Amino acid sequence: LDTLLAGSGRALIFQPPRGDTMRKFCDLAQDKFEIERSDEYSPRVHAIHLSLLDAAQASGPAAASSDGAGAYDPDIHYPVLLVLK
Repeated sequence: LDTLLAGSGRALIFQPPRGDTMRKFCDLAQDKFEIERSDEYSPRVHAIHLSLLDAAQASGPAAASSDGAGAYDPDIHYPVLLVLK
């Protein structure tokens, strides 16, 4: 990314945290970039996220099938916005 961006360029990256994967990426990227993180980058996306959280809490873990289908886990499903400058 560093070689692709112009001096004032920005990279917009959407990714869920996935455990410590995003933290590890940010640890490496901070040597080359200033990083801004936003969890609430879109009112519509954030509202859907909150709705899914409410539904997941109301139904409990038993509502998910054995293969995990139907289970909302923000750690793997909710993208966070990273802006690299």
